[in-house]
Amino acid sequence: MKRIIFFVALLVVAVSCQENESNAQSQAQTDAQPQQTEGSAFSFLTEGMNEEEKIQAIEAKVEQVQKANLKNPVKKIKLPNNAGSIGILENEGAAFRIAQKLTPEEEEWMTIYYLEGNHIMLYKQREWIRHTQPPYAKEVTYYLDQNGIFKAVERYGELEPGQNPSGVLGLPPVDIKLDKDSLYQTILASYEDLRKTIAGNK
Repeated sequence: MKRIIFFVALLVVAVSCQENESNAQSQAQTDAQPQQTEGSAFSFLTEGMNEEEKIQAIEAKVEQVQKANLKNPVKKIKLPNNAGSIGILENEGAAFRIAQKLTPEEEEWMTIYYLEGNHIMLYKQREWIRHTQPPYAKEVTYYLDQNGIFKAVERYGELEPGQNPSGVLGLPPVDIKLDKDSLYQTILASYEDLRKTIAGNK
């Protein structure tokens, strides 16, 4: 949990460096808030399903949309001071996947939001740490429904110096226990900060 809090703090520092903050705040006020509300189009994606069925429905939706948009360019936003970048994949004119990458020295952090409408249905947090002994990579995946996080899994692997971390993504996921309500609010807050950053760079 300490790593999660540190990572969210790192995101907040990065987005606070953005210019046009006042314009971003004005834009954010006009946008719908990213709350998982009952009766929305999002709720129908997993309505009446058990946990495993929800996971399958979310993953199928992600695969379907990404395949349909393979040839669509990802919109790029560079963060100031070479701190990282934001990539936005759109589906039918709306953001579907938003990925933010931060690159402090000898580290790489990435957060990925997958959206159904304006609702977060899947959230991934990746870290690649190269200065530790041994280096390691980790991915934590959070599945969300209209009530918040209902499932969290982690993949973790130690690496050889210079080894590409992509192999970690193929490792079996391990269930993790956490304060889902608190983390859910943290994810919503970090997503709002990200939306302001994007709005300020349009």
